[in-house]
Amino acid sequence: MRSPATRLLFATVLVATLGAFIATQRLKGGFPLVLRFATQPVAFSPNGDGVRDTATVGFDLTRDAVVSFRVIDAEGREVRELVPFRRLPGDVRYRFRWDGRDDDGRRVSDGIYRLRVIARDEGRVVDSIKELVVDTKPPAVHLVAAKPALAAPGEPVTVRYAGPANRSPEFFVFRSDRFGRARLVARFRGHGRTGVWDGRVGERPAPPGHYAFAVRVRDRAGNERLAPARVPTAQVARAGTGVTVTRLAVTGPVVAVRPGTRVRFAVAPTGAREGAYRVSLRRPGSAGTLRRFRAVGSSFRLRVPVSARTGLYVVTVERGRVRASWPLAVEGTVRGGGERRLLVVVPLSSWQAANPADGDSDGFVETIGPRGGTVSLVRPFARIASEAGRVATLVRLLERARFTVDIATDVELERGRWLAAGRSVAGAVGPSIVVAGSLGYAGAITRVAIRRHVAAGGAIAFLGRDSLHRSCAIVGERLDCGERRPTDVFGALTSLRRYAPAPLAVQSDTLGVFRRVDRLIGLFDRFEVTRKLPTGARTLSVAAAPDGATALVAYRYGRGLVVQAGVDGWLAQLVPRSFRDDVRRVTISLAGALTAR
Repeated sequence: MRSPATRLLFATVLVATLGAFIATQRLKGGFPLVLRFATQPVAFSPNGDGVRDTATVGFDLTRDAVVSFRVIDAEGREVRELVPFRRLPGDVRYRFRWDGRDDDGRRVSDGIYRLRVIARDEGRVVDSIKELVVDTKPPAVHLVAAKPALAAPGEPVTVRYAGPANRSPEFFVFRSDRFGRARLVARFRGHGRTGVWDGRVGERPAPPGHYAFAVRVRDRAGNERLAPARVPTAQVARAGTGVTVTRLAVTGPVVAVRPGTRVRFAVAPTGAREGAYRVSLRRPGSAGTLRRFRAVGSSFRLRVPVSARTGLYVVTVERGRVRASWPLAVEGTVRGGGERRLLVVVPLSSWQAANPADGDSDGFVETIGPRGGTVSLVRPFARIASEAGRVATLVRLLERARFTVDIATDVELERGRWLAAGRSVAGAVGPSIVVAGSLGYAGAITRVAIRRHVAAGGAIAFLGRDSLHRSCAIVGERLDCGERRPTDVFGALTSLRRYAPAPLAVQSDTLGVFRRVDRLIGLFDRFEVTRKLPTGARTLSVAAAPDGATALVAYRYGRGLVVQAGVDGWLAQLVPRSFRDDVRRVTISLAGALTAR
């Protein structure tokens, strides 16, 4: 057995060894080899665009050591050795550039990376907790809104986008209604996710027109996104992200109103600088003004005079030398019987389909072309006075010829007024109809009702070309139409043609609508020629285009009558000062034929 002295010596050595080990561990724990890791920025995009293509990485070494410095991925795999094993002095901050490449020179995948220091002499591996993000994917960015949607020249417009907030995002302003495409006219800087355009192009207030926006944004990694595109188009622009610069605009009802009613109209722009405006109500072609007053604000109410006669009126808003107009149909007659009673239909949908205005505020005008499209029915009219004046001329002509005239818009027909499956409320055949122009964009309900109306014994005349060839829907205040079809709702096959200006030439007249004229009628250059009538139809009267093709045709459909004056400009030649009086005389004869049932 060992002596007590031996056991004491062994215990003393053991205690001293343990004490030295504990002291060493405490020293190591108090003074780590790597004090901290550094990454700047925390995210970068090594895509070669010159912005944040590299990251600064490194570590702070507390004491001399032989170390290696490496980049590892999220799984702990080493992808790049930035410093091979070598002795580095302590108490130094070491910083290096990483270009996002691996040891083979290939760009690493997007993801999270960390840093690693290996101390060869101590056999230690130190991994960072701090992460470094490699991100080469452009951010998701889109414009949210531009307000106001209607702005005066020089009025500021606030533009907002959704996406990464930037200290100074760059916004671009495009004028979209000239030269066939959007054209860059201004740029400005914003803050956060918002920018304010001062409403100027160069040193002057922006001229009236339609404007679209784009924004250039970078995410935290430096990836760039230009939204919606380098040059915005109507296909990529979002509703509510454009602005119409206008000095004055007015919108009103899309249905006929009764005398004595108070009708609301909206006016824009109405900023503090715009002030009051003048309002007037008149019937085109009539002397004097029925109403005139001053108003202020974004809307006004107009009381239609109790004495107002049936017809299409024009409401005009004026501010200084600038004016804007809206057509107002007024039902001034009492409903009832009458052998010479006609319903004049105002083709408001056709007017809006061709109206070069921006209804959804995306910065681009909307019209409905041969392939279809969607427009708003309450967009301010760019030009309406001439169209309204021609309808008013038609109504006055019929009144003077002793016809009893009612008036409605095609929107009312779509909502079930006047025509209901071809029958009136009383059960008799509905009214004889004169469409004041082209009914090219009638809704589905109107199309079906008109066909049934005629088949049941009703009569209709279209004083314009290209009616009822499209399948459309009116939902609320939006008009959505498909492409034009060769056959109309009755089954007639037609095509659109253009010639040098020439009159219609009478070919046959069983109906007697040409009896008050010689064999030539008016002067036209755009025709809709009828190549084939509906199955079972019986031709009554025909006038031909310059090449002999049928243009104006009257035919029996079922028990009813259809008259298609397949030309543009029929209403324009109703004025007394027109080239000849032929069109006026034929119009009166057509009205007589419609009511002689």
